[in-house]
Amino acid sequence: MSAPKGKTPCLIGGSLGACSFVHTGSRGSLRKCKRCHTPLERDAACIEITIPRSMGHKTFCRSCFGLILDATQAKVDALRCELARSASGSLDRTT
Repeated sequence: MSAPKGKTPCLIGGSLGACSFVHTGSRGSLRKCKRCHTPLERDAACIEITIPRSMGHKTFCRSCFGLILDATQAKVDALRCELARSASGSLDRTT
């Protein structure tokens, strides 16, 4: 497996759509993970994320998708922290 390139995407941003678990199938073209470019074995389970406003999708291996979920969880945790701070009135307002 080659090293993943670039920033780990997050499911919160508007650039990624719905996730679904799929099998690569026994026929057709060989799929590769969009992030680490590892070829996915025939009839292996992988994760597809649809691209909003298009008919395309991105396919990820399980390990890269785990990293995407970790990045998403980190953003959710940061948002919850900010929400808690704003509820307690300690959020700085400069506008």
